[in-house]
Amino acid sequence: MTNYVWLFAVLGVLSMGGSASAADKIVSRVDGKSVNYFYESCPEECQVATFTCTDTASVSVVLADIEAKNAAKAIVEEQKQIVFRVGKKSFNYAISEMQFMELSGAWWLTGFSNDVDQKDLAPAIAGVKTFEASAGGQKVTLPVDAAVKAWGAACK
Repeated sequence: MTNYVWLFAVLGVLSMGGSASAADKIVSRVDGKSVNYFYESCPEECQVATFTCTDTASVSVVLADIEAKNAAKAIVEEQKQIVFRVGKKSFNYAISEMQFMELSGAWWLTGFSNDVDQKDLAPAIAGVKTFEASAGGQKVTLPVDAAVKAWGAACK
């Protein structure tokens, strides 16, 4: 019986390892051509999103920790699987890859856009204080600080 109690205690601690509370602050870190968003309380384990400026000035994206029901809703959409609302403009991305994360039980969605205006995403981000990312009804608001503004302006 003691072994089972120990096992459940260890599993409980492990399941908390990569999670953050809903009130936890989202922060960003610019690393070369990428902007990584994560929860301030656990920067190594609690990824929220990554935006990478490609050589063609388009932006590839990864949204992390999308709940299974929202990932399922997103993949059945014909368009607007991942949507970024930046100011008054929306940018629609298609899901190109999904990865299941066993620790959190959530999905990471990688997206791309073939839209003509895809090159406008990074400069648009550079012009706002926050923007919204959504997939299958799950939404997150991402902050834009001076480093992110510089990243967006340099993505050409």
